[in-house]
Amino acid sequence: MRKLSPLGRTGLKIPLILLSTAIAIPAVAQQNASTTAPKQALTSARTSVPGTIRPSVMRLIDEATAVYSKMSSYQHTAEVIQRNAQNAIESDHAYTLAIERPNKFVYKSDDASQGAAVCDGSYYVNYSGTDHTYTRSAAPPSLNDIDIVNGVNFDAVGTYLVALMIQNRPLADPQIRNAFEHAGAVVMETDNGVQYQTLTASLVPDAPPAVIYFNAKTHLIHKVVIRETNVKESTIEVLEDIHINQPIANTVFQFTPPKDAHWVI
Repeated sequence: MRKLSPLGRTGLKIPLILLSTAIAIPAVAQQNASTTAPKQALTSARTSVPGTIRPSVMRLIDEATAVYSKMSSYQHTAEVIQRNAQNAIESDHAYTLAIERPNKFVYKSDDASQGAAVCDGSYYVNYSGTDHTYTRSAAPPSLNDIDIVNGVNFDAVGTYLVALMIQNRPLADPQIRNAFEHAGAVVMETDNGVQYQTLTASLVPDAPPAVIYFNAKTHLIHKVVIRETNVKESTIEVLEDIHINQPIANTVFQFTPPKDAHWVI
């Protein structure tokens, strides 16, 4: 079952979401040290009402989804960094997301104790790091047949959004749809000389709102930032080492569950 579980007080386990595309992306350290230009709100014809998504937000989601859903292959590494009130790093994990149509898929962490969902085109293995169990079944015919909403444990929320858009189903998760229905206006922001359209939404339960950075030119997600109110604690997910429509090594789609894991039939 999908989880966007809290990590400490920030409420998110993974760092900012930096979308992996075939474009050059600055180093994380450079991003954190950059200055941000004044924000400019992109107004829409009307504000959102219950059960609807304001036009500017929906347009931003549609533009990004149109790009992701047309990719024949995609790969990124998401670095998720959590800092405490003293700005010291409390956790730093890397997550891999990769797809190759029609049905190759992988989402896994550099921490073997966490879960993984891997389809090599022939078999689909879904490992739960919580109870050390895994399932193994025949590969589904297409990526859209993988239930990432209910069947994959995502700790990196930015990466989760990318996966949904790759499937052309950005609003398939009721929790995400609700967050977008209550999202604020789209805001233009400049970071390291690059323009981004930012969207603030409460993507993770019991956590401060997340700020999602979409590259204004490519429409790809650049990063996701979650900061505690009035303190310096933060969780940032940055998507880097991005490859689009390029061959992906078969080894990327390989996964062996830990020896102490139990196979659930």
